[in-house]
Amino acid sequence: MRSYPAESAPVLYVGRWAGTGGARVSRADFARALIRFRGGELRLDADGDFTASLDGGAPKKAASFRTSGGVHTVFVTAMRGAALRGFAADELLDTDEFFRGEMLAEYEEIRRGRAVTDPAVWRPVPYAAPLLTRNVALNGLFAEIFDRHVDQIKRCFAAPHFVEDDNSDWYNWLPAANDGRMLGGAAGALRWREDPELRRIVDEIVDRAERRARADGWYNYYPEDAAFLPQTNGYSERKNYDRTNWTRGMLYAHRAGNPKAASLLRRMYDWLEASPYGPEMLDGGNATNSFLGSLLVADSGFGKPEDLLFNRRYLDQKYWEDALIRRDPAAFSNYPGHGPHCYDLLELLALAYEYRLTGETRCLDALRGGWDLYRDHYKHVGGATAICEDGGPYPPGSYYLDYGHNGETCGSVFWIWVNEELQQLFPGDVRYAEEIEEALLNLVPSFFLFRGNGFTRYHNRLEGLKEPGEGVGSCCEVMSSFLLSDLPGYVCAEDGEGVWIHQYLPSSVRVGNGLAFSLEADLWNDPAVRITVDGAPERETAVRLRIPSWAASVRLSVNGAAVPAGPGTYAAVSRVWVPGDRVVLELVPALRAVRYTGAEQAADNAPRRALVYGPWLTALTGYEEDGIPRLAAGIPPDRLRRVDGAFCLPGGGPVRFVPYWTVADGRRFCCFPVWPD
Repeated sequence: MRSYPAESAPVLYVGRWAGTGGARVSRADFARALIRFRGGELRLDADGDFTASLDGGAPKKAASFRTSGGVHTVFVTAMRGAALRGFAADELLDTDEFFRGEMLAEYEEIRRGRAVTDPAVWRPVPYAAPLLTRNVALNGLFAEIFDRHVDQIKRCFAAPHFVEDDNSDWYNWLPAANDGRMLGGAAGALRWREDPELRRIVDEIVDRAERRARADGWYNYYPEDAAFLPQTNGYSERKNYDRTNWTRGMLYAHRAGNPKAASLLRRMYDWLEASPYGPEMLDGGNATNSFLGSLLVADSGFGKPEDLLFNRRYLDQKYWEDALIRRDPAAFSNYPGHGPHCYDLLELLALAYEYRLTGETRCLDALRGGWDLYRDHYKHVGGATAICEDGGPYPPGSYYLDYGHNGETCGSVFWIWVNEELQQLFPGDVRYAEEIEEALLNLVPSFFLFRGNGFTRYHNRLEGLKEPGEGVGSCCEVMSSFLLSDLPGYVCAEDGEGVWIHQYLPSSVRVGNGLAFSLEADLWNDPAVRITVDGAPERETAVRLRIPSWAASVRLSVNGAAVPAGPGTYAAVSRVWVPGDRVVLELVPALRAVRYTGAEQAADNAPRRALVYGPWLTALTGYEEDGIPRLAAGIPPDRLRRVDGAFCLPGGGPVRFVPYWTVADGRRFCCFPVWPD
């Protein structure tokens, strides 16, 4: 075995480390180090308070790790004063060089032409409980958000280039995605209610696409040579980002009943799949967008095996799937294709589609590994993404607050979509609904300025001042347009036995089997969720209610009779329902102080904490000091007083914790104040 001094070893260090005498010493809590090695053993020469995990396993206080050979990672978390003096291994590997070598080898295989599985062996996997796509009407806050988004789509259609803030060139650079944004908003809303103006918007945009399209199917927003360009040219985003978001928009138009959208999509993908461009699709700006376009069509109802085969020949990246399966902590931050950032989540979404379309368990294994990695290393408390495309890098566990280009809205939308897929496949696992809930409640009302100008924040900052919104047709506006029009569908899903209630958004719902109910909830102010049956089939129907893991106490009753229920599960009530039946679910949210474990620790290493109330992230407001605000020591969460919907300090005064989403532009705040024990 070879010895490596810690200070000069090819190790990825995160947080505040200091080099001294060949060693690395942690100068703050939660400093991290990623060691990549080849061979059967790694030994750490380390002391102090630290833990280490091998290949994504449980962290433990250990300094020696044995394997069966191959490439592995050890991820160290060090508290202040811990020291790494050196390592012993057959070979330590530089993470960037390792991933880049793997990528280039696979890209060469793609260009040579690689074998793919025969469609005859595919065994598609249906959703166990698909979300509703009709017959849900929201009430309350999220109804206001939905309605304001519809109003914005109508205003945009009347504006030049479909944008209200015409100080950018997004619509010239990526015009197909701009059409996709409009179709996503208008056609998506039409699934929930008819609106002649929205119908006209959809039909006119699709008609323009039909007139623009070339006879051979190319959608013709620009010449081919202005799209299929190498990575060095920003216009190469057209072949991936622009195409994929146009595809999603046209699918929304098709599902809303437009008679032309499917034919235009089918012709476009027949053209693409017969073109010579397949081997070069991954060589381009934001190439992670390439993963989804043909899969969306494959899953459309008018898809062909060639759609999925296109992905398998040219876009699947086996080396990265391997990294996800082994839960390599740097799989996201050191993705070697263009711009490692939150768009890596699109590969997880693609894996979900490929699993459903083929039944191959490798896809599911990689999806689950990627889900664990993102949740554990790249997502802030409250749901904002902790990895973005500019201003990085964003190593695993860095959780930067002020540094870099952080909290991109796109990442939160993608994370909702990934969990939406998993929730429909595995509806009984509450984790997926809770990840969706966290993003819906904390970020959607914050990034979409529904009580202002209807613009969208590009970044969701967690301290300082919130970033102003934009109305320029940016990527975050595109992605959020699809999400906002989908909001009613997140309430519940159905299967052959009944309904799964996933999100407690006030609403009126009618399920395909004839069950209809009204849901009332305002959990920030009132712990009771009240469900009233408005109509029911004359047979036994199961209603499964999510009991969140964040609940400090739970009480469930049907018509006054108690029903067993515990946090972190779904409580099932199966009976012949009749109109007037009443379900009451009382959920008291736990109030918790969650330690900040990222790289921006306080200068004196005093702990920073976020106050979390059930699923809600709060923000501290009303303080006067510059920099990170500091609370007095010895104030546990249960000493805070609830006043006018906020949590106030025991001594009173203007300093208080409020829901993060309610913090207005221009108001200073901090989600992670210094909060000593």
